[in-house]
Amino acid sequence: MIRNRMARRGFRLDPPADAAQATGRCRLGGPALLEPGTSWPELGGFPLSLHAVLDTDALAPWLGNELPTRPGLLNFFYLDPDVPYEEYRAEANMRCC
Repeated sequence: MIRNRMARRGFRLDPPADAAQATGRCRLGGPALLEPGTSWPELGGFPLSLHAVLDTDALAPWLGNELPTRPGLLNFFYLDPDVPYEEYRAEANMRCC
């Protein structure tokens, strides 16, 4: 089945048990680490919030054969329901008209 070939093992992110430094450039929140020239992701004109950045090069010892085809940084974004999107819509309307 195609579904089985696409399945990948999951990983859980846990806070360090001691004062360990972050692995590579991995982090939760903060600024995204996008390629130069990459625009901030949006959904329906609303900017998404950054959830996490994973540095697959630094995580390679733990990921093994589960590494993506192109190692590097993975930025995970989400639509935050607590952001006042009405303000973005009003600003966009004022800019365009």
